[in-house]
Amino acid sequence: MRTVADFRRAAVAGSVWQCTNHIHPHVSGERRITGGTKALKYTGAKADGTTFSNGSMDIPRRADVRIEGDSITWLNPDGSDAYTWTLQRDEPAEETGPVAAEGEHPTRRTGQPEGRNPRFLLAPASPAEDYTAHGAVVIIDGRYIGHDTTGRVLFDRKDMEGAMTAAKGCDLRLIAYGYYGVDVADADTPAPDIMRRREAERAAKAGAEVAEDRMYTEIRTRRDALMARPDIAGVAARMAAITDEERAHLHAAWLPHYRMYRPAQSSLSHRCQAAYGQHWRDVLQVADQAAGDLHAGPRDSWGAVHAAADYVKALVWGDLLTEDERPVFVGPWRAVIGKGEPRAVLRERTEAFVSAWAGV
Repeated sequence: MRTVADFRRAAVAGSVWQCTNHIHPHVSGERRITGGTKALKYTGAKADGTTFSNGSMDIPRRADVRIEGDSITWLNPDGSDAYTWTLQRDEPAEETGPVAAEGEHPTRRTGQPEGRNPRFLLAPASPAEDYTAHGAVVIIDGRYIGHDTTGRVLFDRKDMEGAMTAAKGCDLRLIAYGYYGVDVADADTPAPDIMRRREAERAAKAGAEVAEDRMYTEIRTRRDALMARPDIAGVAARMAAITDEERAHLHAAWLPHYRMYRPAQSSLSHRCQAAYGQHWRDVLQVADQAAGDLHAGPRDSWGAVHAAADYVKALVWGDLLTEDERPVFVGPWRAVIGKGEPRAVLRERTEAFVSAWAGV
C-alpha cells in the first residue's frame, strides 16, 4: 500500500488485520472487516482474549497516517505512533533481510526504517509499579522481537499475543514506549540511557513547578499584606458599600480630570513604578482589587472604579509622590467621597470639583 485509497481497496469485507496499539498494548489483536465505505465496521479480539463485534473507524486522512508496505499507522498530534494495522495475507510476506543474529540489535537489520523501533519496553512482571526498562520489543516484518538491554534476543513471535506470553515466560511485561515520553530520535538509544535522561527531565520539571508555586505564594503574600493596610482596606470597604448616586458623581468628577491630566499621570506612574522596584505590578493588582468590579453599578459609571484605583496607587506609592503631584491621582476621590454628607453637599462638591478642573 502507498496511499489511503490503497488502504480502502485492501480493507474489504472479510479482510483480516493485526492491530498493534502502541499506547495501550492490552487492546491489540486481530481485526476482521465486516463492511463499510466511509467508516469501516469490524469485529476483533483483544490481547486478553476478549472479543467484540461493534468496532467502527473512519477512513483516515493522508496527513494522519504513515503507510509502509502492508501496514498503516495512525499518528498522534505530536507525530508519534498511536496504533498500526497490518494486513494479514494468506501467503507469507517476502523477506527483506536476514534474521537477527544472537547479540545483534534487531533495529540494525537491512532494509528496516530507522527511528521506528522499539515499539515497546520490557518491564518486570511484578510489582506493577516497577517500570524499570529491562529490554525492548521491536517489530520487524510483522514479527515481535524482544531483546534485553545488551541486544540479546529473548523471543521472536508473530503477533502481540505471542509476544506478551513470551515476555511473561521471562518474568517481564510489555509497556507502551510512549509511557516514557520517548521521541522518535531515541529509537536506537539504549533503554537505560533513555530512562536516566527522562528521570532527570522529570526531576527538573518538578523543581521548576516547586519554584513557580513558591513565586506565586510570595506574590499572594505581598498583595495580601497591602490589602490588609487600614487605609487600603478602607477604600475597598467604601467601594463595596458605594451607592449608585455616589458612583455617578465620582465618575463625573474623574472623567474630565483624567482627560486633562492623563499625560502627567502616565509620566508619574512610570517614574513611581521604576522607583518602587521589581514588585511594581503588585500595586496595580491591589489597586484593581480594592476598586472592585469595573462594570458594577449603573451604566456609564465606570470612572468611579478608576478614581478608586488611582487613589489606592497614591496610597501605596506614598512618598514617591510629592504633595504637588499627589492630587493628580487622589483629586477626584477626595473631592467626591465625603464622610456621610447629605446628598446635596455631595452634589455641590462634585459640581465644584468639575467646574474647577474645567476652568484650569
